[in-house]
Amino acid sequence: MALIIVLIALTLASAAPAGPTSGRVHAREADSSLEYAENGTDPVAAFIAYDQDGDPIEWSLSGVDRGLFTVEGGVLAFREPPNYEEPRSGAGGNVYSVTIEASGGAHTVAVTVTDVDEAGAVSISRPQPQVDRPLSASLLDEDDGVSEQRWQWARSGDGTTWTDIEGARSPGRIPTPDDVDVYLRATATYSDKFGSNKTASAVSANRVEARTLANAAPTFADRDEDETTLYVDVARSVEENAAVGASVGTVSATDADGDVLFYELLDTPDLRDHRGHPRFTIDSATGQIRVGKVLGA
Repeated sequence: MALIIVLIALTLASAAPAGPTSGRVHAREADSSLEYAENGTDPVAAFIAYDQDGDPIEWSLSGVDRGLFTVEGGVLAFREPPNYEEPRSGAGGNVYSVTIEASGGAHTVAVTVTDVDEAGAVSISRPQPQVDRPLSASLLDEDDGVSEQRWQWARSGDGTTWTDIEGARSPGRIPTPDDVDVYLRATATYSDKFGSNKTASAVSANRVEARTLANAAPTFADRDEDETTLYVDVARSVEENAAVGASVGTVSATDADGDVLFYELLDTPDLRDHRGHPRFTIDSATGQIRVGKVLGA
């Protein structure tokens, strides 16, 4: 059995009539070095193997970083979108080494994950702002060199037209009676390694409400039999190697005061793996739990 492995390079072009001269795909000898932009979900590369005897081709992977990739029909892909700021290669950097094997033929490639300019995101600590209860806004931008943060809070009665709040230029704010029945917006202006004067904003999920003197605890719809614990213990299951984003189930609670509820996952030992990557995520508004990373057996 003799095998030749080549790399298929996909060349995108503007629409053209189909015909002998309108080919979009060509083959060349397999590269040993590839670049791949972080956060991507497309395949890294597509390889083909020719068997001179016409035997079926069986694809597999080996190498130090094989567990981070899949290969199906010669298509090499990351299991999870790679993050430049959190490299996971066996060498500890952003160069991943993997060997593509095809029925005895083998080709080793080094996949270099490149940095891209990622948009920043602002979050507000409470979905339901309330008078006299402190709020805080925070900026997340995974690019290096985040600096020169400047903040501005604004209010709006309709969520469309905004008026800056005089003197509200820090990430923290305590709503006042003037804020009742309006939305609040926190805007960060900052710099990172890719440039300056970048902006990111977040708007409160609900209008500011007046101060409430009494508050009842929410009640979960699912109840367990163990009354000795303060938490609700309900079983959920998910298949091994389920894709990132796959549903694990939903938790639901009600509130006697009619308050808007906010769901979050406690930082328990099984929430993150040994690298600190979240195994699960939850939608703060709906309680929908999803797979945060591919889980092994």
